[in-house]
Amino acid sequence: MATLAGRPIPRELIPLAGPPGTRVEMHVRDLGLEQASSAVVAVKAVDGAGNLGLAATATVRSLGKPGGSLPGSAPEIAHVPAATPLPRLGAGEVAVIDELDKVDPQSGVFIPPQPRDYLRANQLWNAAEQRISLHAARNEFVVFQVLIQGR
Repeated sequence: MATLAGRPIPRELIPLAGPPGTRVEMHVRDLGLEQASSAVVAVKAVDGAGNLGLAATATVRSLGKPGGSLPGSAPEIAHVPAATPLPRLGAGEVAVIDELDKVDPQSGVFIPPQPRDYLRANQLWNAAEQRISLHAARNEFVVFQVLIQGR
């Protein structure tokens, strides 16, 4: 368990413990720390039974490097009218979504939340044209999910 300036650090940024006596580094990024400022990091060890140890703290300074912008442009998402029907497979509606999207199987709610017309048009899919657009460099792979909703 770790916090930065009293806010929890996302679990994916916290490294696993190494062998006893070895050093482990944690690279903290994208947490809203202002350039050239300092904050307190607190780390608590958790054992296999879920018991928390005492917090070890340290004051850290951000590097003060401004974030750069990535080359290229954001993908264009076509405007598809809300009345555009999704393709059907039997009694189900078919859509294409990003590989990182999750959908609750009971409620159909997206995690993370997506705009209302996301199933009709997103960075991969255009339901009006029934077209999937994939982009990759040589020797890369691309992934998407086919979502079928209905009975």
